[in-house]
Amino acid sequence: MPLNSDISTALQLLEHIQHTIDCSDDVKLQAQTSEDLNLLIAVLENPILRGIVTVQSTVSTRNIVRYSQNIVRYSLCTTNIST
Repeated sequence: MPLNSDISTALQLLEHIQHTIDCSDDVKLQAQTSEDLNLLIAVLENPILRGIVTVQSTVSTRNIVRYSQNIVRYSLCTTNIST
């Protein structure tokens, strides 16, 4: 599930950025970014978002499989007709 993987990667990057900013001496930067980073991290950690992404990925995978099966069936039908 690439989208779940992308979300996990984005979450790790945001947490790293947050840690780097928190360790800096730039109080103004901390004040300007803290709320936004916390919100983004909370959204990416949200189990509802993860559930939606999982369902979407599953539906997409099933649609790809069905589409592939239809192509194979069509190819077999046209092969049988032409022989």
